[in-house]
Amino acid sequence: MKTKLTPPEKLDAIISEYTVAEHNQHVLTGTGGNIEYYLFLDTKETVFSDNIDTLSITDKQLICNPVFIEQTPAKDVRKLLDEKIVAAIKETGFVAPIRWVADSDGSKKLITDVDLEKNTATTQIVLAMRQCAELTSLVDTGKLTDEFCAAFAKRCSSYKLPVVLYAMRTQIGIERLVKHTLDEHRILGPFMDKINKYGFIELNQ
Repeated sequence: MKTKLTPPEKLDAIISEYTVAEHNQHVLTGTGGNIEYYLFLDTKETVFSDNIDTLSITDKQLICNPVFIEQTPAKDVRKLLDEKIVAAIKETGFVAPIRWVADSDGSKKLITDVDLEKNTATTQIVLAMRQCAELTSLVDTGKLTDEFCAAFAKRCSSYKLPVVLYAMRTQIGIERLVKHTLDEHRILGPFMDKINKYGFIELNQ
């Protein structure tokens, strides 16, 4: 029997979906990810209130009615949240501090404008991506050590789960993970299993 999520848990899972691949229709609500939306919401405090019918975004807060979140299908909550974010970004002119832009040769290049002294989701993404990029390099050159794996798992465990999920997806990739059976590694395996399970929360409620 599936455990029913509380409104905060359900909303957290919906927001975490923004860190999956843009066209990923296989996890969570099946709507796909948008890292810009995730970083935009990271600038807001989430508040639950009965004084609003559905949800709203102000200068500093994401305000949600807990009954609406609980009783509305997750995919419909996500759809409304997308609409509110689009309107808010248009109104405020928000530019994500981490974004992929098209290079002159048609490839995508990562642009970062981040103060690494601040402990935000944006900062954590940059740091987690650096850790995952280093792990990727060691895997590809056959130089991965247990010492590095232990340090990697410890460091990344201090970051938000959606952040690590995004970093692993963009820097390591499912193909490399499968090819080198990283999810079966005696040190990395348990950590990656935790991250992967988080990315596959069922949101059919």
